[in-house]
Amino acid sequence: MVYRLTVIHMAVARLEKSYSRVTAKGQTTIPVGMRRALGIEPGDAVAFALQADRIVLTKAPRHDAGWLQALAGTLAEWDSDADSVYDDLGPV
Repeated sequence: MVYRLTVIHMAVARLEKSYSRVTAKGQTTIPVGMRRALGIEPGDAVAFALQADRIVLTKAPRHDAGWLQALAGTLAEWDSDADSVYDDLGPV
């Protein structure tokens, strides 16, 4: 029983802190234990947040692809030449 608790403790300790190198392109590898703990799979999106002197990585929520495509179609109206009449107003 003590051995089993030690193994679990070691597994949790590995998840709390791991190291990885950053490549010249700014890429790094998320350790497998952390990917499993967050359920991150190939192709998943992740979000980064800067908190003081730390970067916090979380699994980004999945969005419905159809909804995102529909939304993208409505954003085109915001990028038109007609909006240039407002340029003379300056910053709000």
